[in-house]
Amino acid sequence: MLASPTQLGQLTVASPTHDWAASIYVADHPGATLADWGAPVAQQSGIPGNVTFDLAQRTGGAVLVWITDLGDGPPRVRAEIDELAVIR
Repeated sequence: MLASPTQLGQLTVASPTHDWAASIYVADHPGATLADWGAPVAQQSGIPGNVTFDLAQRTGGAVLVWITDLGDGPPRVRAEIDELAVIR
């Protein structure tokens, strides 16, 4: 969560996990359910590890990374995220 809603440019994610997938959501305040966040502003699959998502200059105070695929396996039971950074 950010200190206050602001215009967002990019989200960078550092991850040692390969072939994972995620949807990114932006809202003024965190939602109690995924439906409360609205539609994703960015999505990507087959991520080779580190990735940058374009947040399209959306204004928000909270960013949610929703992992939709845990990546390479078999069987993959977790995905790791080392660092997140929001760039204005």
